[in-house]
Amino acid sequence: MRRSSSSSTCWASRPLRRAGVAAAVLIAAALAGCGASGGTLLASRRALSGSSPAEQRLQRADLAIAARGLLAVQPTVRQEIAASRAAWPDVAQGLPAVASPTARLAIAHAAVVARRIATPLYISFAGQLTGTAASIAGSELSYEELAQRGWTLTGVAADYGARAATGNGSLAAAGFLRVNAALYIGCVYDAHHNLGSIGEDLRRAYVRLGGAAAFGAMLSPARVQALAAFYSPANAGLTPEPPASAIGS
Repeated sequence: MRRSSSSSTCWASRPLRRAGVAAAVLIAAALAGCGASGGTLLASRRALSGSSPAEQRLQRADLAIAARGLLAVQPTVRQEIAASRAAWPDVAQGLPAVASPTARLAIAHAAVVARRIATPLYISFAGQLTGTAASIAGSELSYEELAQRGWTLTGVAADYGARAATGNGSLAAAGFLRVNAALYIGCVYDAHHNLGSIGEDLRRAYVRLGGAAAFGAMLSPARVQALAAFYSPANAGLTPEPPASAIGS
């Protein structure tokens, strides 16, 4: 089983190739983008042992904040999951030399919907969150950023290939982008892998921090169960898994 990935794994898989100045600039921007997601957020979380009653109360309050945020953004996340699953079969095994018009439309739609993902309000103060709430914030933010960048750059690569096939683009640049599209596709896969890990993290933290008796009206077992089911591999993950060279290990 592959471990939960950070954004950095999206750009460490393949060496870069030269294919003209324009393509080189594009790929450099892409790799910089995929490498700049949730690391800072995760690094800034406060490390608490959670052993004292005061620390546990704080972690319960933060987990309830995270749960409310996850519930609030479900509509846009649900739309992104649907769009990604519609486009995924066209790219899961790699981007074709010339993607069909239908595939390009599906990829473009996934990119548009990914840019509409609503960011939970708690992300604005995520560095102050404690315990599992902090890791949930990191997973959600990495999902959002990797999905947006991954689909956008996959669409760029597909469009380059289509233009080159009609003589309106550089064959060298198109080939370069097609090879490195595996990195962008891996970003999308990792985004959904991270999204699907949130539910179990939430459920385990809820139990560890005392469950219904300790949380009371702040967070009910029914709410936790519903969120765990939504933010799960079964609901949020993408299948089949892309080639190993495209994803983090």
